[in-house]
Amino acid sequence: MLVLLDEYFFQVDRYKMSIVEKGASYYEQIEVDEKQDVEVFRVPAHNDVDAADFYHDFKMVRLVLTYAGNHFASN
Repeated sequence: MLVLLDEYFFQVDRYKMSIVEKGASYYEQIEVDEKQDVEVFRVPAHNDVDAADFYHDFKMVRLVLTYAGNHFASN
């Protein structure tokens, strides 16, 4: 699993994006670590959609999706 290291070691920029989808309002959290070349999108559960995290590692060219305890990776 990809892990963003503590801000003490690297600068991690954090953002919140307000989303309205089919009447449900929620905040998607986005973390960007330029030194590790990784971005993470955290989407909370809403409507009939499970919460999910998307880890995108540009150096390894991998996308990892986690939701409800399941992990899926692409090459």
